[in-house]
Formats: sequence, structure tokens, C-alpha cells
Amino acid sequence: MAHAFVRGRLGLTAAGIVSIIFKMIRTRTNQRGHEIAIALRRAYLGMHRRANAALVGSGVTADQFVVLNALSDGRAVTQQELAGALSTDPNTLRAMLVILDRKNLIRRDPHPTDRRARLVTLTEEGERVHACLWSATDALRHSLVSVLGEADTELFLSLLQRFEKAMSPKESTA
Repeated sequence: MAHAFVRGRLGLTAAGIVSIIFKMIRTRTNQRGHEIAIALRRAYLGMHRRANAALVGSGVTADQFVVLNALSDGRAVTQQELAGALSTDPNTLRAMLVILDRKNLIRRDPHPTDRRARLVTLTEEGERVHACLWSATDALRHSLVSVLGEADTELFLSLLQRFEKAMSPKESTA
């Protein structure tokens, strides 16, 4: 009855009504997707500002600290491996590595078998600075977990990993 009323009053066909409904659903989905993107951006930028604030005076930015932290396990990695692990552009990473190298926090040595590659490691000074900065950012890491609680933190990490996988470039199957 309502269907006939809408079709008669608005001059729409059944296909037209279905089209409008799907458009409304897509619009809502697009809006929710936008809300997710903005919320993730705001959360990241807020965390980034707090990390930079915790590191103020150290001469190391939050982005540089992420690089130091990725190297803190003592393994030598290529710049390409490091860029992949950090999901960052190789050129951006290279610029950060040049700065960290000038500060004597990392070393970039030639790869023993690939003359195009460089192996990156922390220097002793880099290890010392990383340890100090890790302590300086402890309260920030604690707040990231405490705001959610332990159970919700596990769920949140799981959801973020799903997002990361979904947003990662698809590898070629050719």
C-alpha cells in the first residue's frame, strides 16, 4: 500500500525507489567511512603532538624516535626493510636517516652482498638516547592503554590491524 502511494505520488517506479534506497545506504556508508577516517586522523595527530611534547628538548622528533625504536632490537636492517616495517616512504625515511646519522644516533653501512643497499643500526649513542627517550615516553604509552583498559586495548589493536591490512597496497599476483 505504501509502495503504491509513493510510486503514485512521486511518480517513481519500483526500480527508482530501490535506486533511491541504495543511494541513501551508500551515502550513509560513505559518511561513516569519512567519520572513521577523521577519527583516526585526529587520534593519530593528538598522539603525535603528545609524543613530540614528551620528546621536547631531546633534539629528536616523534618520527625519528619511531625509527630509533624500530632499530632498538640490535639487528642491522636495510633501509628498504626499515621503510616496509614502518610503512613509510623510502625517500622520507632516507631524509630522517641522514639527520639521525649526523647526530651519531645510527650508522648506515654498505650491505655485504648488495652494493645498492645500506644496513642501518643504532650506534652506542643511539642506544643510550633511545633508552632515555623510551623512559620519557612511558607515560604516553601508559595513557594509550589506560584510556581503553586491557580488554578493549586487545580489541582495539585487533581492529587497527584489520584496518592496516585493508588499507595496505595490494601485492601483485603476477
